[in-house]
Formats: sequence, structure tokens, C-alpha cells
Amino acid sequence: MSVNILRDGREFEYKLAEDHGNGNSFSLQEENGNKILVEVPLALDDSFSDKLFDIYFFSKRDIKESDIFQVYVREKDTRIGWLIPMLALSSTFHDYAENEHFLKYAYIAVRESLKCLNKSIFSHTVDGNEGRVGFADIFHDFTAILLISRETLSESIQFNVHRASPSLIRYGYVQLGASDPGRVRLNRDAPTGQRLYIEQISHSIHNEELISELLNYSFAVEDSPVFKFFLLYQLFELLIEEIYRIEQADIVNELVTVRGDSGKTKECIEKLNKFMSERSRLSLLIQKYTQPGINLAELQRFCNSLLKNLGKEEDDSFQGYFYRVRNFIFHQYRDFPAAETSSLEAIVDELLDVLPCILAEFGQQHSA
Repeated sequence: MSVNILRDGREFEYKLAEDHGNGNSFSLQEENGNKILVEVPLALDDSFSDKLFDIYFFSKRDIKESDIFQVYVREKDTRIGWLIPMLALSSTFHDYAENEHFLKYAYIAVRESLKCLNKSIFSHTVDGNEGRVGFADIFHDFTAILLISRETLSESIQFNVHRASPSLIRYGYVQLGASDPGRVRLNRDAPTGQRLYIEQISHSIHNEELISELLNYSFAVEDSPVFKFFLLYQLFELLIEEIYRIEQADIVNELVTVRGDSGKTKECIEKLNKFMSERSRLSLLIQKYTQPGINLAELQRFCNSLLKNLGKEEDDSFQGYFYRVRNFIFHQYRDFPAAETSSLEAIVDELLDVLPCILAEFGQQHSA
């Protein structure tokens, strides 16, 4: 856990000193005992210094110092933390600069980011020849830190960063790794208002880490709308594979109970054949495996507009319009007209808006 400091032509690893200090400066120390100060322009409040927090590093393209959000779990409408740009911790030119609540979390954000920084998180090597460095110099301008207060969590209010990924990706927040945040191509508008609501992937889905990895390390760095659509469709394939597993198990159980009744056995086999098609399972995904009320009107409009421009038949059902776009992308990519790139980008953008809800609700209705 270290900050890389350049001093006298050599690079050293500095860690947060035990007596790291208070106020707006923090002391770092290297193994030989040499210290250096990290300065912050804010009047930080250390009132929360003994409280426990989990921190996560993110990047967001073109993030502004004013993009400060209180993070809420939507299903409980409960605040669990803050999402703060590093720029906001290095500036007094934003609305929260003198906010007494923010300054308590800002202290934790600075302290914990210095404490938890390691080689798996991108940072700059900074010049420490003058014995002090600015906090802003350590991190890329696109960096943000998510603080989760452990005391807000309980059996009914939990947080898992992988399960939260779709909600964060929706607003352009990508998990920060060792790569330069400038590689991220995803650029989404921040939430409106002062809150960012998290909808976490349903516990009926057991591939949350795979989903998180696909979104953060494949989708977020992709430029092509065609390949972005392909990557997002992998999530739908994952869901309909799970639907196949559940429906198959249900029908096998039903077959056992109707053994000897040829008429009911035939009905079971017909149901089995029906849901084997990808299109049918897409229908089940929306009609049976998610709660009613997911607004797909814009997705339908964008898909049908593209289908019309491609000379394909439009459809009113999700499994109709969405599957037809999927088929064209997967099977006729070579024929995709460059003029329709923006139309496909609009579909991708809308998918990012509806995915968190679909993933959060998946299986809830069926399990009920």
C-alpha cells in the first residue's frame, strides 16, 4: 500500500505514517524513515476517524469536481456512502467545499485512498523533492472514490461492488485497475440531483463477478457500437441460460408427477420444445422473470427505428424487436450500414439504462 514518490532522481514507495496527522495534510513515510507531506486545500473534519468504511476506486471520463453524490440502496431508500471525485478533494471551488457533512467523509476519502493505494490501482509518480506534494498530483483527474459506511449495512442492507457494477456503469463509473483511466471509452452523464441509487444484481444470479468483469474491463474500453451491443447481449444470454435451467428442472419435475398420463406428458414435452428457443426465453425474461413495470418504451422505439432503416420488420414485443436486432448484428454484421452507427449507439445507451433493473429484479417474481 504505497504512493510512488520521486526524490533525488530515485523512486521510493511511501506509506501513510502511523502519526499521519490531522487537518489538511497527511504524512507519508518510506522505509528509511524519510517523510513527506500530502496537502489538501479543504478544511477536513476527522470526526469519523474511528468509524469503519470500505473504499473502492473508480474512473469516469470527464468527471467534474462538482460530481459529488450520496449513494443510496434503492430497495431500502437508505444512504450507505458517498461517491467523490478526487478533483473535489483537491479543490474548494464546488458547492460541498464547506459542507460540514461532506468534510467528514472527505477526510476518510483522503486518508483511506492514501492508505489503500497499491500497484493494482493507477496513480502517478509524483515529485517529492520539496518535501510536500499536492493530493491532486497523485491521482488521474478521472479518478473517483466510493466510500461505503459499514455501520449503515445490515442483514437487510448489503453492498457488493460486483453486484452494484451495472448501476455504476450506467452513469459511467468504471472500476479502476492498473491501466490508465484515459483508456476508458465509456462516457455517460452523471445522475441528476445529489443522489446515486444502486440497484444490485439479484441473488438469483450467481455470475456477478463475470458480469462485473465484462462491463468494467471489456465493455467500458470498447469503441464500436456493434461490439458494445455484442458484449451487452452476452448478459442476456447468461440470463436466458439460467431461465432454461430453471424451466427444464420444473418440467422434469412435472414429467415425474404425470408419469403414465400420455396426454399430460405430451403437454410437458411441447412446453419443453417451446422454451428451448432463444426468442421464447427472451419473452420469459420480461414476462415472468422480472417484475412488471420496467420501462422498455424507448428501447422498443430505438430498435424498431433501426429495423425499419435496415428494411426489417418491426415488432411490438421485446422478444420480437430485440431478437431481430440481435440476429442482424450476429449474422449480417458485414452488411451493417455505417450510417446506422448512431442508431445502434442509441440502443446500447438505452440498454445501459434498463439493465440494472432487469438484473436486480431477475428471478424475484419466479421465486415468489
